[in-house]
Parts: sequence; C-alpha cells; structure tokens
Amino acid sequence: MVDSQLTVVIRIRGSMETRGEIEETLSTHMRLTRKFHCAVFSRDIKGWLQKAKDYITWGPIDDALYAELKQKRGKEGKRIFRLHPPNGGFKHSTKLPFPKGELGKRSGESMKKLLTRML
Repeated sequence: MVDSQLTVVIRIRGSMETRGEIEETLSTHMRLTRKFHCAVFSRDIKGWLQKAKDYITWGPIDDALYAELKQKRGKEGKRIFRLHPPNGGFKHSTKLPFPKGELGKRSGESMKKLLTRML
C-alpha cells in the first residue's frame, strides 16, 4: 500500500453526551466504539472525519508504523486496534483542535509521535 493513502483515526473522547448522529458515525461507520480505539482506512473518509472532528484525531500513517501497530496491537485481518492512553499523558487539552489541543487533523510526524506513545 502507498503510505499517502493510509489514514489512521484515533478516538480521543468518550461517548457521554454525544449526539446520536455523531455516535452513529463513530461506532457504526468508523467502528470506533470506545476511547483510545484506532482504525486505519485506505479510502477517502472526509465526510466522516468532518462530522466527528470534535471526538477524534487523524493523520497519515507510514507503512513501517502500520506494520508495528499490527504486530503489537493487531488481530488477524482487522483494521481496528485498542490502544493505551499515551505515555506521559496528553500534552494539550482533549477538547480543543490541534495544535492547541489534541483533536482534529495532524501532520504525519505529529501523528507518529502520538501513536508511538500509545502503543
């Protein structure tokens, strides 16, 4: 796979007081049912990302990090992973968009740092 086509999505916030349509997008379409669940997509999901932007963070993932993710946290044939909370905690608020907070779109390097801390 080409690394520019892989997008990793991590759910940062839980489901308390989440509107029904947003929770449906997160749990049914993206299969992110709990905090710190992670999903890898190889297709365009811009609509889902825009709808759930207040509960998730996302960014590109390279093949090496994806292989490490599958080795450490993966199950056979699944693209959904359970992660740990990040080592050292979150550096910013989990209620504000990136770069002031942890939510929203990230660059490749920033996503790699966060994901490495969560493995």
